[in-house]
Amino acid sequence: MEEIRKFLSEHEEHQDEFWESDALIWVDWRDFDESIIEYFNKKLPDEDKIQFECVETEKERGVDIFMKKNGVSAPIPYADDCTDRDTTLRSIQEYLSPQRRPRSFHSDLSMNRWKVERFFSWLNNFRRLATPFERFCMMCLGFTQQGCAMLLLRNVLK
Repeated sequence: MEEIRKFLSEHEEHQDEFWESDALIWVDWRDFDESIIEYFNKKLPDEDKIQFECVETEKERGVDIFMKKNGVSAPIPYADDCTDRDTTLRSIQEYLSPQRRPRSFHSDLSMNRWKVERFFSWLNNFRRLATPFERFCMMCLGFTQQGCAMLLLRNVLK
């Protein structure tokens, strides 16, 4: 958490240090789900490593991944047609939750809908964004990104 605070307060000085630190775990959305679990295992200490097994299935997705914890084996609850990274990451989070809390930037918007609505109302407080009169889309995008950055800095520096 301290690395994130340093990065946000002094962006230029700590940029390389932050991106190379262990504060972030990068997930390539093109990877297979078992590759994501193996990647987490490389970052975790031996006592917290995830025990898993891939089993071929006749369903359309072709594979089931079983995670083992305390002698109990439970499948990752995928839909019948495909595996998806969000479900894998949520299952990893549940597996690790007593000791570690991996946080995902993807969340269920219905649970946090008021936060999203509040953000857009704050964004509309910028007169330039409330009624866009820009001729070019890039200008409108630039002002929107500037407004988002200002809101982020306002909340971080509280």
